Amino acid sequence: MTFDPTGLRAVVFDYGSTLIQFGERQIAACDRALHDALQAIYGAVPAEKVKEIRDLDRRAPYGGDFLENDMAAMTANLVRNLYGIEPSPADLDRLLRVRYASFVEQVEVEDYVPELLEALSRDFKLGLLSNYPDVPALLDSVRKIGLYDFFDAIVVSGEVGRVKPHALPFRTILDRLALEPPEVIYVGDNWLGDIQGSKRLGMRAAHIVQWDTPEVFEPQPGDHEPDLIVHHLTDLLRYLKRDACAR
Repeated sequence: MTFDPTGLRAVVFDYGSTLIQFGERQIAACDRALHDALQAIYGAVPAEKVKEIRDLDRRAPYGGDFLENDMAAMTANLVRNLYGIEPSPADLDRLLRVRYASFVEQVEVEDYVPELLEALSRDFKLGLLSNYPDVPALLDSVRKIGLYDFFDAIVVSGEVGRVKPHALPFRTILDRLALEPPEVIYVGDNWLGDIQGSKRLGMRAAHIVQWDTPEVFEPQPGDHEPDLIVHHLTDLLRYLKRDACAR
């Protein structure tokens, strides 16, 4: 695939299944931790029922106006659906701390990622734009794996209240980078959230297919095509080399 990087001034990344692997294994580990905490507080409940509700929660923001879940409200509703009771503030806080800790624990980074970001940062501004309702958990996980300082701007859906593909998260990071859409390429795995969301706003898009994508959306008639298909994150370097860019 040919690609002309002329005019690019920034590379913005999705997080899960793009910069890091966060697929079924990591999601299952987080769900197990939550299931264990629920049973410790309220008693036995089938793990399959917890997974069923959590799967619905994960898909819910993609309907309607792409409203992001509220972490506390979503967790309280989980308790209501499973046990038919209202969680106390103390119990809700305990569950939220488990959810935070399990997410941060599951986040790991491959050795090549810091090297890639370091190389790209010599020529481009870098951004991170991710769908996730728990902003502190996501930001602390980025700090944990040592990537935080690479980014000129970070936007999380839980901060702005809308998930990709809604335009608001993309506009927010463009504002923070002080750039126009054609000056930015967005790198992500989610066909709807990442590729369609960025292309609809006029950004360029690279579809990474390195990892399994937890939220699969089939292409629809009239969808935008990505400018790049990336089979491994390090392939970006050969498309975005500084000497190929007119800046």
